[in-house]
Amino acid sequence: MLDIFQPAPFYLVRAIKPLADFLSLWTLPYHIHEVIAALVSYQLIFSVLSPLASSWIAPKTYRGLPPRRRISWNVHVTSMVQSTLITTLALYVIWNDEERKNMEWVGRIWGYTGAMGLVQGLAAGYFLWDLIASIIHFNVLGPGSLAHAISALLVTSSVCIYRDVWTALQTPTIDLKYASDSSIFDYMMATGLNGVSYSHNMQLPLWLVIVYLGSNTLLNFFNVYWFSQMVQAMRKRFQPPNPAKDR
Repeated sequence: MLDIFQPAPFYLVRAIKPLADFLSLWTLPYHIHEVIAALVSYQLIFSVLSPLASSWIAPKTYRGLPPRRRISWNVHVTSMVQSTLITTLALYVIWNDEERKNMEWVGRIWGYTGAMGLVQGLAAGYFLWDLIASIIHFNVLGPGSLAHAISALLVTSSVCIYRDVWTALQTPTIDLKYASDSSIFDYMMATGLNGVSYSHNMQLPLWLVIVYLGSNTLLNFFNVYWFSQMVQAMRKRFQPPNPAKDR
């Protein structure tokens, strides 16, 4: 299955090829323009589109956020757009790339088609943006965000791992939960009942548990960290707000 975009300009291919060869990223020169386009697009969402859309959808709440909270809010909006886009595109390639379907398991991991390279390039572009944002706003996002960005960029740049599609599906839920915590939506009762109902009625299959426990140890460590942050956020719901922490 071919890449839906035009080939990378020759000058970009020639400029990035020495670095790509040194890092053994053999297909990076063919998709460097998509990495750059994704990087620029997500920065545009973060700095322009998210503030405009948020001010229009929830003007009172968004404009009332302190500057540090606005940065976090815009990061969540950007990550939600990215996770929705990359999940949809990856699933489309999985279902429609006949060349990929005819590959053995080795080819599906280390093989290459233009469409697979497109997914990988767009994902790498986002995590490159995430890395830059985590460095620039380190005082707001913290060391956890920086470490997560580094590990995710290394994974998406070196190998096509389509099972991470299912990991990306959790991102919109986390971002919506952040919106709820910011008082734009109050889904406390609904989300609480949904969580209790899910934990009572649903069970994970053993194979899924084995896959998740055996892969991406570092990212799973950060899942524990994010969970502790979510618990702390839920505890804050039952405590009086402290405006001094947001200044």
